[in-house]
Amino acid sequence: MAVQRRWPNALIQFEDFSHDHAFTLLSRYRDRVLSFNDDIQGTGAVTLAGILNALRITGGSLVEQRVVILGAGSAARGIADQIVTALIEEGGLDLEQARGHIWMIDTEGLVTRDRMERLAPHKRAFAHPEPPLPNLLSVIEAIRPGILIGVTGLAGSFNELAIRTMHRHTRRPILF
Repeated sequence: MAVQRRWPNALIQFEDFSHDHAFTLLSRYRDRVLSFNDDIQGTGAVTLAGILNALRITGGSLVEQRVVILGAGSAARGIADQIVTALIEEGGLDLEQARGHIWMIDTEGLVTRDRMERLAPHKRAFAHPEPPLPNLLSVIEAIRPGILIGVTGLAGSFNELAIRTMHRHTRRPILF
């Protein structure tokens, strides 16, 4: 890479790439060039820090939580990966157990294994065996998460009814 030859210690930040390119570029260069993707890694790290601090306030632990992420793009995957890393390192879970704490919702509803062949590659690791659920409210009712994170551009999905439904199932929900 030209930048690396000219400035060997430069940190390269990938910003605003489509899902296909963001994951491909990060995967290609992460072990060869000092680099990061803001959506995938930056958003994930900041969100995990917020979750850990919120848990200090609520008195819960990360390993006790079920996390629903409304959105399934690069930011959602970055957040999910950071939570998984924390569950493995702090909670002693293996990779599959850690991923089992996180559910994603995309434009078709809950990301599930029954539509694996249609899922973008970055979503497949978080596909669950649950039956299809069409929207946020049905997922909250079925999963009863303690943490709800909204990273979608779909207007109106993360609304008061969703928050009230969370609160019915969780005394002190954590909402992002």
